[in-house]
Order: sequence, then C-alpha cells, then structure tokens
Amino acid sequence: MLELRELSEQAKARELSSAKDVAEVARLEQQSLSNLRVSSRSQMDASPSRAVHVGHLQQSGFVLRSLEERLLNATDALTAADGLVKDAEGALSDAARARQILDRLKERHEGVWRAGESQKDRLQMDELALSRHAKRVDTASNEENREDPRSKTNGTGKS
Repeated sequence: MLELRELSEQAKARELSSAKDVAEVARLEQQSLSNLRVSSRSQMDASPSRAVHVGHLQQSGFVLRSLEERLLNATDALTAADGLVKDAEGALSDAARARQILDRLKERHEGVWRAGESQKDRLQMDELALSRHAKRVDTASNEENREDPRSKTNGTGKS
C-alpha cells in the first residue's frame, strides 16, 4: 500500500513538473506577444504625421486588434496553466501527506509488533528460567535423598 502511495506521489510530482512547463511556455508566449504589441504601438505612435493612407491605418488597426486578441488568449492560457500548477501542487501535497500518514501508521504497527515480539521473547525466557530452576530444585532434592539413605530410617542412624 505504501509503495502505491509513493508511486502516486511520484506521478503527482511528474504532473506538477509538466504543468509548470506548460505554464512557463504560456508565460513566455504571453510576454512575447505583450512585447510585440508594445513595439507595434510605439512604431505606430512614432510614425511621422505626414499623410498616411487610410488603408495603412486600417491594416495597422487590424494587426493591433489581432495582437490584442492573441494577447488576451495567451493571458487566458497562462491563467489556466497557473491554475493547473496550483491544482497539481495541491494534489502533490495531498499525496505526500497521505504517504506520510501511512509511514507513521506503518511505524506504529512495527512498534506494536516489536513490543509483542519482545513480550513473547520475555515470556519464553521466563519459562526457560523457571523450568531450569525447577530442574535444579528437583536435582538437588534427589541428590540429598540419595546421599543420606540412613536419614530415612528412624533418624538415629541405626536400622
């Protein structure tokens, strides 16, 4: 499960990187169009005030309107790309948070498991110690009984 979360987080990171790349391209295009519009306007404003043909003015107006429209479209695309970046950042953050939660749960589970295993080991060691102690007591009492057979008689040492 944790591996799936890590893979999901990696996929979200790739999506974020891709969204950032798209946003950067949109930003560059928008900046380029903005610079072109400023340049075109300044050329139009700087043109001499001598007789200018109406057709030339109409064409210049058409070009500027076209640039304005393309600039608005580029700005909209940039806004949409920035929105995708924010969404991808949120998704990556959520995926990282979910993975961290699973990491913590896994660590807790491992801690509980280790404590259980440690308790089992202690119980086994206690049982082993008790059985050895009982065996020593039995051995010691059997040796006492074997060493002093006269003590079983009337206690005077005579049979």
